[in-house]
Amino acid sequence: MDDLDTEMGEWMTTLPQIFEALCELLLEEMGYDVSMNARREVGFDKIGTKDGERLAVEVRWTHRPMVYKRLLSDWVPTTKALHLAEAATRVLMVSGTVEKQDIKWAVDNYDVKLWGRNELLKKAPEDLKPVLKLYFKVVDEESNPLRKASAEDRVAVTETVRTRIKEYKYGEKLGGQLRQVLGGKEDAKNYEQLCLEITNYLFRDILVDPQYQSYSDDGLSVLDIVYRISPNSGNEIWKTIARDFRSRVIVFECKNFSGSMGPLQVYTTERYLSPRALRTVCFMLTRLPPEPNAILAAQAAMRESGKLLVILHDEDLRQMLTTRDRQLKADPGSPAWIGNDPSEFLDRKIYEFLATMPR
Repeated sequence: MDDLDTEMGEWMTTLPQIFEALCELLLEEMGYDVSMNARREVGFDKIGTKDGERLAVEVRWTHRPMVYKRLLSDWVPTTKALHLAEAATRVLMVSGTVEKQDIKWAVDNYDVKLWGRNELLKKAPEDLKPVLKLYFKVVDEESNPLRKASAEDRVAVTETVRTRIKEYKYGEKLGGQLRQVLGGKEDAKNYEQLCLEITNYLFRDILVDPQYQSYSDDGLSVLDIVYRISPNSGNEIWKTIARDFRSRVIVFECKNFSGSMGPLQVYTTERYLSPRALRTVCFMLTRLPPEPNAILAAQAAMRESGKLLVILHDEDLRQMLTTRDRQLKADPGSPAWIGNDPSEFLDRKIYEFLATMPR
């Protein structure tokens, strides 16, 4: 097999995997709790449960835009024959378009619901429809020898679909993971890693070159996550932060306390910041809203040395993650993109912090 055959083989085996991921995503959007081990447990690709209802789902892929009776005559009876210990509605999801008479035939003869392209698109929420349509476009182009895309184009489109699948409501998933990490020393590393993922998801268009657990200029103090502000981002909020506070470096400190953070942790973190090193801005991430004295300590650091320490807790992060999910559905630079910028949340927090600061 030459290199082209190898490349095509890898390409074609990737498309079925993407389709299966899309089917799982659709079931989740329809409100079903999807089993991750359905094939091993019951023989079906997916098992979805919702409010006492149970779906047993088989997923079948073909490189052709249309699924003809020849394939359905094999796939539908196979779906019917798979053993189920509990009662469930059997569903066959296929990657091509199916005829209405074939949908009726599958139900009447095998009690199997057949979902082709049209059915999948009808059931998909509006923000998932573009991902499905892009995927079907890729499959159609690949099946038509007169419209073959270049290898570079195929890879680019596939990566686009993969990214859209991975990041579909990814902020919501990260917010859910926050609830699973316990406060305290035992989960401190897990919390730091999650915070790195969260901050990168929120601000990767603006904050770049993340350094995890880097040492400060004294060679001793450890800063959890450090970014630099990209000069090419064009984000006015971060331009203002860099200008007003004379900072080239943005620090995120992760404090996985089971209780509310007090002023001592603010004093300790404030020592790591340095106006001379253009490192004057730190967002302190913690699990619960801080004690009032912690806010006063941060305001004192701002008043006396020009160091900005803003405390963000879990609910703050979840709000920004939800906003980021909405932003990524829009075109970059559009009003919807700008209006759903999680940086706006930080700007409001900084404003509230400065507006309430005592003399």
